[in-house]
Amino acid sequence: MVDWVLLSNLGTALGTTVLAVATFISTRSANHRHGWHLPPDSRAPLSPVGEFHRLTRDIYVPANDAGFCQVAIRDPESADFRNATAGAAGEGFAVDVLYGDAEGSQRVVSRFFITPGPAGAGHDDDVDWLLMVSRHWNLDLPAPRG
Repeated sequence: MVDWVLLSNLGTALGTTVLAVATFISTRSANHRHGWHLPPDSRAPLSPVGEFHRLTRDIYVPANDAGFCQVAIRDPESADFRNATAGAAGEGFAVDVLYGDAEGSQRVVSRFFITPGPAGAGHDDDVDWLLMVSRHWNLDLPAPRG
């Protein structure tokens, strides 16, 4: 005789385990796809990906469109906070952003340089901020320039 209660409990346990594994894999994949790092100098070499901070919000940029990324430095005692503060008060600072495609492959790091610049038309402030991309690193495919 089949014990239907036991069978249904085993089915529920199996389904829960599959969902837990899928959640773990997707979270682990996200750790490799999206992150940020503040290099100590805008000319510094790329840091190992393991040193990047994980983003809590995924980046989605459709092809040929704009996107955005938010980076927060919450610890005023950290080196990141000191580098960003010194850069904001001086010549500017760099942020390396790690991102990849939806499957977690084709990872790229882009270095963005943020610098004070002249205020734009219609702004009352003395300083506006300029953002430019200064470098790209392809992590999973051969470098396009050798």
